[in-house]
Amino acid sequence: MYFALLFWASRGYPPDNTPKNKTTMLRLSRFLPIALMMICCGPVAAQLQVSLELDKTQHIVQEAVSATVTVTNRSGTDFITGGPKGQGWLSFEITDATERNLSAVHTDDTKPSVFPAGQTLRRKVSVTAKYVMEQGHYGIKALVYFGPSGQFYESNRARVQVLEGAQLCKPLSFGVPPGFPDAGRTRKYVLLQHQDFNRSYLYIRIVDELSGGMLLTYQLGTLTLFREPQYTLDRNNNLHVMFLTAPTIYRYCVIRPDGQLESQTMLREADADRPKLFLTAENDVVRRGGFVFDPAAERAAMNKAKPKSIGERPPGL
Repeated sequence: MYFALLFWASRGYPPDNTPKNKTTMLRLSRFLPIALMMICCGPVAAQLQVSLELDKTQHIVQEAVSATVTVTNRSGTDFITGGPKGQGWLSFEITDATERNLSAVHTDDTKPSVFPAGQTLRRKVSVTAKYVMEQGHYGIKALVYFGPSGQFYESNRARVQVLEGAQLCKPLSFGVPPGFPDAGRTRKYVLLQHQDFNRSYLYIRIVDELSGGMLLTYQLGTLTLFREPQYTLDRNNNLHVMFLTAPTIYRYCVIRPDGQLESQTMLREADADRPKLFLTAENDVVRRGGFVFDPAAERAAMNKAKPKSIGERPPGL
C-alpha cells in the first residue's frame, strides 16, 4: 500500500485540479512522510525465535514448574551461548496477577556451547522460585540472551495457577537421622491431595516442625480414593506409602528423610489379593499381596500383539 501511494504521488495523480482532488493530494502529502518512515523502519526479523510451553497449568504451593523452552537461531550465523556477567543464557520473568514483575529466575546453564545457524534446540527445565509458594495466578516468560547483540529475546507468556493441596492423612513426625543434612531436627511427612480438571493426585511434602517451613513438595502419582492410602515409617525414618492409582493398580513409594524418592513399584491385585503394608517387630516395613508389574513393558507387549492394519502390510499381500 505504501509503495502504491508513493507511485501515485510521484506521477501527480489525480491528474485534474478540481478542489476535491487538491484536497486529496494535500492529505496524501501529509501521509507521505509517515509512509516513508514505516517503509524504512519496518519490522526487523528476530535473531532468535523463542517459545515456552508448560507441562501443566495448575500446580500446588511449592511444587516445581516444569517447562520446555524451544529456541531457533535465525541470526544467519553460528554463535556461542552464554549470559551477561557469567550468568546463564536462559532465564525466566515471572509476573503476578497484577502484572507486577517478580525477581528473575536464572538457570545454571553457564557452560558455553556453539549454537549453529538455522538450528533449533529444546530444553526441559524446572522453574523454581520461593516466591511462587503463595497461591495465585502467574505469568511466565522465557528470556534468551543473544551475545552478539547483547539483547534478550523473549518467548510467549504462559499462564500458571498455584493452589494449595488438601491434607489427606495425619502427618507423621520424624527425626532426621545421622548422615542426612540437619541431622537431629524434627520434621513431618505430609500427604496432600489435589484435584485437577479430571483427576486427583497425591503429593508428598516435607515440613520443618520448629519453623513450619515447607522444604520440599512434589507429586507421587494419580490417586483413586476408592481406598485410602497406606503409609508408615520404618526404623530408618523412611516413609512408605502405597495408594490406589487405578482400578486394581497400586503405586508403592519409599521416601527418604531428605525428601528424595528412594524407590517406586507398581503393583496389581491378584484375585482380590490386595497388596498391603505391614510393620514388623523390628520396625521394618514389608509388603504382602498382589504382584509387581512393569506398565511400560506391558504396553509394549500389547502393541506387539496387535494385528497389523492393511496399510502396514508389505506390498503384494
